[in-house]
Amino acid sequence: MGLEFEESCSVSGQLFYIVRRHGKVIEESNERNMIMTLGRVAVARLFKGLQGGHGFSVGVGENGDPPNPDQVGLLNPALVMASPVEFARAEVNDGITSWIPCPNPTPNVRFNFLFDSLTANGKAIREFGLMTYDHVLFARRVRSSGKPIEKDRDLTIEGYWVVRF
Repeated sequence: MGLEFEESCSVSGQLFYIVRRHGKVIEESNERNMIMTLGRVAVARLFKGLQGGHGFSVGVGENGDPPNPDQVGLLNPALVMASPVEFARAEVNDGITSWIPCPNPTPNVRFNFLFDSLTANGKAIREFGLMTYDHVLFARRVRSSGKPIEKDRDLTIEGYWVVRF
């Protein structure tokens, strides 16, 4: 496909999620992610006025390999719709940054997601991905611990993904 990866593009992102077992928090995560080459192309497509490049879903998969900007998908994925896409602003309390929905336009967008008790069961989750409407892998994050989340009916994963321009 001959695409060039531009490191100078200032698009970045961060994944926040909480894992609960029977409603009790067992893990919290807040880590930066890699924006994929095709994710950057999706932004350029939108600026050009083309359809389909906007954020749409969050996926989980089983690949624990380090991110590579040329990756195009997740291994054995399960997807949920991101809802609703909101502008966001950073708020810092006691040294902890949270991304709060904001009614006014900002250079940050927030994608909320939930893997409920019926979604992604049986997966050994090692990776998360943010997908565009036309199923392009925009951003990817591998669990830093290397340990999978063994998803079953007793677990839920709720969170949000922030993309900063």
